Amino acid sequence: VNLTNLLIERLRRRTHHEGYAPNLVVLAYEANSVLSQNLVERLIAGIHHYSAGSKLFSSSSNSINDAADPDLHSKLDAWRESAPNGQLLILRVRPAELPHLSRHFELKDVVLHIIDTTYHGEQLNNEGQVGVADIACVYIGARNLSYCDLQPWSYQLMPEQLERSIVQGTWNEPFNSTLDKIARYLTFKEVGIAMSSGAALGFAHLGVLDVMTECGIAYDVLCGSSMGGIVALTIARLGNIDQAIQQVREQLGSNRKIKDPSLLPRGSLFIGNKILAAAKATFGDCTFADLKHPAAVVAADLVTHERIIFDRGLVAPAVLATSAIPGFFPPIANQSRLMVDGSVVSLVPVDVLSTRRCGLRIAINVNTKPFSSGNDGITGFDGLLQKTQKPLGLKDVLSASWGLLGSWRSSSEALRAEIVISPQTPVESGYNFNEFEKLVECGRAAMRDRIESIQESIKLMLRA
Repeated sequence: VNLTNLLIERLRRRTHHEGYAPNLVVLAYEANSVLSQNLVERLIAGIHHYSAGSKLFSSSSNSINDAADPDLHSKLDAWRESAPNGQLLILRVRPAELPHLSRHFELKDVVLHIIDTTYHGEQLNNEGQVGVADIACVYIGARNLSYCDLQPWSYQLMPEQLERSIVQGTWNEPFNSTLDKIARYLTFKEVGIAMSSGAALGFAHLGVLDVMTECGIAYDVLCGSSMGGIVALTIARLGNIDQAIQQVREQLGSNRKIKDPSLLPRGSLFIGNKILAAAKATFGDCTFADLKHPAAVVAADLVTHERIIFDRGLVAPAVLATSAIPGFFPPIANQSRLMVDGSVVSLVPVDVLSTRRCGLRIAINVNTKPFSSGNDGITGFDGLLQKTQKPLGLKDVLSASWGLLGSWRSSSEALRAEIVISPQTPVESGYNFNEFEKLVECGRAAMRDRIESIQESIKLMLRA
């Protein structure tokens, strides 16, 4: 059976059955801002480009609310019932109207708040949601970062970028341009990547993303667990894969940069100060709002047994929480939470991409069925038994146990994605951070085998 045909059928079924019912796209902006008006017109063109047949909501009043239109709710309900799957209804509103409209929103609706920083009009505090609908922000001009410290990630568009787009007229924005990214966010056409846990094996994620970049494959959203989370945040922070590889190599690319054994182990074998120093060196006071890509990582709360998703606030604490491997590194205390490595609850957080409504979800799973390269001379039963009987054999028991957990559970989580990339990583390298270059190359090799299928999948998603 042709693999491409199977993928086409899977994407087609998602389009018709996985929440792709008719949805609202709400564009909230200050009508007196010329730049905001221009952006709205360009985005409407982008929505029609990616979601043919989408409609503009018409109202006899300049305002869209229940007072101006008592039949508003019934009109929206009638449209949801009659419109084809995947069609979008575009509403243009003032920011002040959003709280009054929120009762009409459903889970899959999306709100875009456009803020012209060169115009002092109405502003809306972005809590990430309006009612049950997600809200995203786009800033025209320079952002006030202090305003964004605890806000979700947002788009930034400079006035000259918008002016160039207006001159072009028809929608022919480059796939990786800010305007195109916004249009694809509104129409569920984003490419999202979920990266698995895997300790040192997670270096392979860098190789996968390196080849994707070489081949011109753009991505919109990054998420991950444990080392996958660290890689996701580093790439999102720097916005450049070459710089990300260099930064991870410098901060984490050897055992001496990671491991600081505790003389009297209590909650963990290692103290964790080196990981803390690496997080501060890479992220400092950076917040999620400062990142160049939207990103999220997961951790587990030992107190409440909840999965925690970090997507706002300071990045460094999120790095520490998602990578606090139980037994190896101490839990991270934050207010009333005691957090450990995200792999405890989610090895490959593909569902985070689903929450974002990514049209194409790619999972990178480095925790596949383990194999040995044979370089250590002793493998299998004899090798592991010898290691566990040595001083500090607890480390090897923990390593093997976490590796087993990963190889069993990660495959089922990864299969939620449309595409799964599984680098062939040697089992004995799982906690050997000296193998940085070797593991990055494992990722490159795996990605080279999948380039054509991913390129075809992106084309298919954009046509769906």
